[in-house]
Amino acid sequence: MSVLQLQQVSKQYHAGADKVLNQLDFELALGEVCAFVGESGTGKSTLLKLIAGLESCDAGKLTIEGQMVDGPGVFISPEKRKTGFLFQEFALFPHITVAKNIGYGLTKKERKGQRINEMLELVGLPKYGQRFPHELSGGEQQRVALARALAPGPSVLLLDEPFCSLDESLKAKLRSEMFRIIRSTGVSIIMVTHDIKDASAEADQIAVMHQGKIIQKATPQTLYQQPFNMRVARLFGEVNTLRAEDMALFQIETAHRGTIGVRAESITYSQQAKQGMVKAKITQQHFLGGQQALTVQLPNGRHLLLSAFSAGKVLEGNLFLEIHKDHLLLI
Repeated sequence: MSVLQLQQVSKQYHAGADKVLNQLDFELALGEVCAFVGESGTGKSTLLKLIAGLESCDAGKLTIEGQMVDGPGVFISPEKRKTGFLFQEFALFPHITVAKNIGYGLTKKERKGQRINEMLELVGLPKYGQRFPHELSGGEQQRVALARALAPGPSVLLLDEPFCSLDESLKAKLRSEMFRIIRSTGVSIIMVTHDIKDASAEADQIAVMHQGKIIQKATPQTLYQQPFNMRVARLFGEVNTLRAEDMALFQIETAHRGTIGVRAESITYSQQAKQGMVKAKITQQHFLGGQQALTVQLPNGRHLLLSAFSAGKVLEGNLFLEIHKDHLLLI
C-alpha cells in the first residue's frame, strides 16, 4: 500500500531556468524508509518542501494517503497535510520550554499534555519538559525536534540532512537510536542526505537523483551491486573503469559492450606471487591506519585504485592482483 505518490511533478523557480524537478514520479510504501541522495542542486530539498506544502508544484500532482494535496486546482496548506518535518538545524524555539516546543503543532487541548508526555517518553527524555533548548546537548535537541515532528501523528515524516550537525564519533549511535524510535511509530519516512553511509545503514530504498529526476531507486545492496551508471556506482567509493586489454591480463573474457567497472575494495591482492595473479607496482599510497588507499600500475601501464587492509603495516613495492568476474560492474 502506498502512502505517498508523486506523478509527473515539476518545479521551476525562475522563467528560463532549468527545472529543479522535472516530471518526477515517485511512490512511498506504508512504513517504508526511503533516502534521497545526489549532488547539491539535484532537487532533493525542493522535493521535501513540495511534500510538506512549503512550495507548490508547477505541474503534476502529489497525493498523501489517497488525497490529492497539490495538483491542478488543488493546494492543501502545510498544517492540514499529514506530514512531519525534522529540519536540518532542528529549528527549536529558544524562548519556550521543551514541552511547549513539542506541543506547538498540537490543536486538541484536552489531550495536549498527555501527548507531550507520550512524546517525551518515546524519545527518552521524560524529565526534560521544563528545560529550554539551550540547556540540551545537540543529540537531545534533535530528539526534541523529532518529538515535535511526530507529535501530531503524521503519515509521512520528512528528514532534511538529520545528522549533518552531529559529531562523526556520535553519529552512528544517535542515528541508530533515532531510527529505532521512528520505526516504532510505523510512520513512513523520506530522508534527504549527502552521506551514503547514513542512507545505506537505515533506508529500505535509496533514490538517486540527478538533474531533477530519479535515475535509480533500489535497495542499498542493489545500488552497490547493480548500479545503473557510474554516477550511481561511485556513490559508494572509488570505481576503476576497465578496458578489454585490462580484462585480458586477468584472463577474463566478456561480451559486454558498455562500461566495465571494478570497485577498489573488490580487487583481491597478495604480497606473494600466486598462480593466475597479475603483478602490479605500487606507485602511490595514502595511509589510513588499518586501511590504505593504493594506486598500482599494471604491466600494460594502466593504473588501478585499490583498498588494502594492512592492519597498520605500510605496503611497499609490488602486489599481485586478482579480479573475480563476479565482482565486475557491467554498466
